[in-house]
Amino acid sequence: MTTPLTHKDAEFEKTVSALFQQALAENRPYNLPSIRKIKDWHDEEITRVMAIGYTFVVEGLKRLGYSTPDDVENFNETALRAAKGMGDLVIPLDLIKKSIEEALNTAFPKRNTDSMICVAPIRVYGLCPHHLLPIENDVSVAYVPHQDDGKCLGLSKLSRVVSWLAARPVLQEQMTADIVDVLYKGDAPHHLGLPQLSSRGAACTVSARHMCMACRGTKHPESFGHTEELRGLFKTDAALRSEYTTLAIKRLP
Repeated sequence: MTTPLTHKDAEFEKTVSALFQQALAENRPYNLPSIRKIKDWHDEEITRVMAIGYTFVVEGLKRLGYSTPDDVENFNETALRAAKGMGDLVIPLDLIKKSIEEALNTAFPKRNTDSMICVAPIRVYGLCPHHLLPIENDVSVAYVPHQDDGKCLGLSKLSRVVSWLAARPVLQEQMTADIVDVLYKGDAPHHLGLPQLSSRGAACTVSARHMCMACRGTKHPESFGHTEELRGLFKTDAALRSEYTTLAIKRLP
């Protein structure tokens, strides 16, 4: 059961929100001048907004007692580092869509193969949307090209597609489905509007360690979440499914 906000908590939240909006309006980087040196995919505005938000997190840590001169020195550019670190875990959705479209455009005609193409495992990192803590994913993917006019995706491109779709604040269950639906064009379009590979079937299996479960909450670092999605032949062909399972599962943690 969620504990309701007290009047005092609500007033504090209102004050913090007002300060945040004021900081945005005044274009203040909160004493983080090196924000202008950012050269990754972030534009300065996005990173500045995140840095301002993390400044309030640092203020909360100080109120927990971590406000000695050494603490203050260590926190000097923590908000900026945290904002930039978020950029390592999350990619803008528009960039993901563009990158996947470009990757699928490089697909080449299959060369004398009607068998399964599988890559396993692919270790990628993402972000829990509920707690904003990292998720370590080990992903196995496979698909079967069409017999006559099928196309194949380069193995490195296949790995990149998985990496891009993991780099979001997304639930493991949804990520698994999103990956497999890029590799199999069914009756419905991809729910994110992503391009889809025309194949006879596709499969994706994910085994993930969630930091929100490993270092908080239940605190079970030994536990993994396991999800799997099957499409086309992988649903109807028991022998193919068994072959995939043997390849995928033995390579996962």
